[in-house]
Amino acid sequence: MCCCTVSPSFAIQRGSVERGGAHAVPLPGGRHKQHAMRRDGVSTLESRALAAALFVVTFVTFSASLRGGFLDYDDNIYLTENPAIRLGLSLAGVEWAFRSTLGALWMPITWLSFLAEYEVWGLDPRGFHLTNLLLHAANALLAFLAFERMTGRLGSSAAAAALFSLHPLRVGPQGGSRVSQPAETRGVSRRFPRAR
Repeated sequence: MCCCTVSPSFAIQRGSVERGGAHAVPLPGGRHKQHAMRRDGVSTLESRALAAALFVVTFVTFSASLRGGFLDYDDNIYLTENPAIRLGLSLAGVEWAFRSTLGALWMPITWLSFLAEYEVWGLDPRGFHLTNLLLHAANALLAFLAFERMTGRLGSSAAAAALFSLHPLRVGPQGGSRVSQPAETRGVSRRFPRAR
């Protein structure tokens, strides 16, 4: 067992540190940098690095979607041929979002998302794809953090989150990716936790 000195009067052993402990990392010149340690002996730096890597891998995997356009599967119904989207986040647009049952669905949060995206991107499909891509990568990150918190196992949590984010189930209608199909914001955002 390695013993790491945190201060002249306090020593901790790797693996026996309670949540919120610290681990001294040697730096050039004999100085030490403190890293928080969890009770399983993994530094939060390792956990953050793995979370960032998962986010980047998810983003890169689906980044080709940024070159895609709208699909005629349901993007036309919800976005390109929907005059209400052009209301943007105006009072009339927000009122429409809460009253609309277009496509036999009542989905005000999704409509508000589409209205906000229209305000930012207009009807440029790259903006809608980017929103879905960022939401999906954020969901992968949150899945990893949730799994890690529930199990305390870094590797297993990363594998489960990677399976969630990269699984072929993400391939949707007409061979297109559910992550990359603009009207699928409702599916991607449905997995994103909401504040309660």
